Amino acid sequence: MLLKFLTPHIEHFENNVTVQLSFNIDGVPLSSSSKSSFWPILLSFVNVPNLLKTVIPVGLYHGKFKKPSSSFEFLNPFITEMNEIISNGLEINEKILKFKISQVICDAPAKSFLLNVKNHNAYHGCNSCIVEGTYFNHRMSFLDMDAPLRTDRNKQDEYYYKDNSPLEDLPGAKKQLFKQQLKAAERMSEKYLNHNFSEKMTAAASLFTKLQLKETKKKNKGRRFTLDEKIMSLSLYKRNPKCYCLLSIMFTLPSPRTLQNVLSSVSITTGVSPIVMKVLRKI
Repeated sequence: MLLKFLTPHIEHFENNVTVQLSFNIDGVPLSSSSKSSFWPILLSFVNVPNLLKTVIPVGLYHGKFKKPSSSFEFLNPFITEMNEIISNGLEINEKILKFKISQVICDAPAKSFLLNVKNHNAYHGCNSCIVEGTYFNHRMSFLDMDAPLRTDRNKQDEYYYKDNSPLEDLPGAKKQLFKQQLKAAERMSEKYLNHNFSEKMTAAASLFTKLQLKETKKKNKGRRFTLDEKIMSLSLYKRNPKCYCLLSIMFTLPSPRTLQNVLSSVSITTGVSPIVMKVLRKI
């Protein structure tokens, strides 16, 4: 279908260009008096200016009473064709076009159907974290703002995952999944170290260890240090500035200039400090 459509528009494409595709999948009821509905798969072009307003139907399902019973049966022909096009591209009039899926757009019910997870209004239906919902005022509410983030496709939460998603069979999906699982494992290792070793360390050692885990992988300009971390580093710097410069090469620490800025922000005046007198009264 893409070959027939793109042939008349081939002059708008450069040779060996990567065409970014966008897909929309959603259910459309045919009337309010019946359960009959269409489930179209619509294609559009993201980075082709002359075809930005063009939408092509590449798949269509009609159900008399309900949506498709299986996301695999619904998407398998589409997935098979996209694997062929993305892997081999298309050659039209001696021009080679490469393709990449940029985005898949759908509403919440269609998203849960494609990902094979619980619906968005289920108790464990949040796509972002593992918070358990609370049924309140005739609607499902997710009240916990600090719940752990959900790891992609780890299959550990049986209350959320139903089965594999057919979208995992797309080219590049498994590679991206591996990267996401690797990041999740790194976060888990950091949480394990913090939980199991922090209690066995002094406060300064624990702060130093968390600083290394948190900031080491970031670029120099992207590092942000808390006030406690700056104060700890300042105590090391005042003990021996030359030794601190050596430690800065081996570990991630604030620069001496950053520490000087901390000192310059401290207001020091002559006289008796009311804070000191307040502390002395409590002794």
